[in-house]
Amino acid sequence: MSSEAWLATRKGLFKVDGSDSYWKIVGRSFGGDNVSIVAVGVSIGGVYVTRDGGESLKAMCSGLRAEYVLPEQAEDSAAQDPHLIAPCAAEPDTIWTQHHNGVFVTRNGCVRWEKIDPSTFGFAVAVHPKGGNMAWLVPGIKDELRIPVDGKFVVTKTTDGGKSWKKLSNGLPKEDFWVSEDAG
Repeated sequence: MSSEAWLATRKGLFKVDGSDSYWKIVGRSFGGDNVSIVAVGVSIGGVYVTRDGGESLKAMCSGLRAEYVLPEQAEDSAAQDPHLIAPCAAEPDTIWTQHHNGVFVTRNGCVRWEKIDPSTFGFAVAVHPKGGNMAWLVPGIKDELRIPVDGKFVVTKTTDGGKSWKKLSNGLPKEDFWVSEDAG
């Protein structure tokens, strides 16, 4: 059993091991007990990966695209805006991100990201801990609005890695759901 501990908060990712008496900031977001790969999402900063317990971080943004900058900067690591990183605990190389310009998935430890198109934007994305092809997303309208599509709050689910999506709405508001993600 490892003597290190990881702590994820809205303010960052922290690590402490048995020999340290203080927490070290590593970055943002990790998943599961398998920390052989830690992906850190920095809003307007990119995705960074460590494979050595946080001693080093490498920008890993190939395939991500930022539509809000000049075309020649659209693939720059520092221009990327991953809002949420969602790794699969059983498949540590499979990681989903809800990015400002859509939903992306990598199946090779962030070497290359692939765009998934349930909508051009989404609120939180979650991946099943035992299988990286199953994920859930709340589709939304990006930028100034940040509201559910057509005011209908639904959760979409994929079981095939984003090739197809099923809407789940039982028990959710059927119409006029205009609450922003920043509403509290």
